[in-house]
Amino acid sequence: MKTIFRIFASVAAFAITTIQSGCTSSVVHFNDLAEKEDKSSVNIIPYLNLNKGDVVADIGAGGGYFSCKLSEAVGESGMVYSVDISKESVDFIRKSVQEKGITNIEVVLATYDDSKLKPGTINLIFIRNAFHDIANRVNYFSMLRPVLKKNGRVVIIDYDSDKLGFLRNLIGHSLEEKVIRSEMKEAGYRDLRSYSFLQQQSFNIFAIKKVIKK
Repeated sequence: MKTIFRIFASVAAFAITTIQSGCTSSVVHFNDLAEKEDKSSVNIIPYLNLNKGDVVADIGAGGGYFSCKLSEAVGESGMVYSVDISKESVDFIRKSVQEKGITNIEVVLATYDDSKLKPGTINLIFIRNAFHDIANRVNYFSMLRPVLKKNGRVVIIDYDSDKLGFLRNLIGHSLEEKVIRSEMKEAGYRDLRSYSFLQQQSFNIFAIKKVIKK
C-alpha cells in the first residue's frame, strides 16, 4: 500500500511541476531542459560528424538550444535551418539569434505536413525528442527524403521507453527504438549507426536506401 501511495505521490508531483512550467514560456522550459540534459551527458555533436560548410535542418527545434550548437559545428560557411511548427518557438529563436549575433541560423515556420525546406539542400536532418510527436511519421519522413543532398543523413534522438522508468512511460512522450528503426525503414531509409550511451534516449543515424539498378 505504501508503494502504491509513493507512486501516486510521484505522479502528482510530476503533474504539479508540469503545470508550473506551463505558467512560464513552454519554449524557455524546453530550452532549459535541453541544456540540462545536454550538460549532464556526453556531448553528442562530435558524433554527428559535421563539416564546416554543412547545411543542417534542426526539425522540432523548440527553443533553439541545439540549433546554436549545430551552428558552431558547421561554422560561418555553413547554415542551420531551425524548423518548428510553433510560431512561439520560431519567434523566440529569431529573437535569440539576433541578440547573440548568430548569422548562420535561419528560422523556418513549418506545417504538420511541409518542412518548407528546398529539395537537395540539406546535409543532415537533426531531430531530438520530437520524433514521437510527429503524426503519420512514415509519410512525413518519406516527404523529407528529397530535401537531402546526396549522402545526406537523418539523426533521430528520442526518449526510449525501454530506458525510462514506469512513471515516465505512464506520461508518454517516448518510443521504443525498434519502432523508430522500423518506421524509418518503411519511409525509405537504412540504418547507418546507433549509439547507446545516452541514459534516457535512443540515438540513431539513417541514410536514404540505395536503389540497386538491375
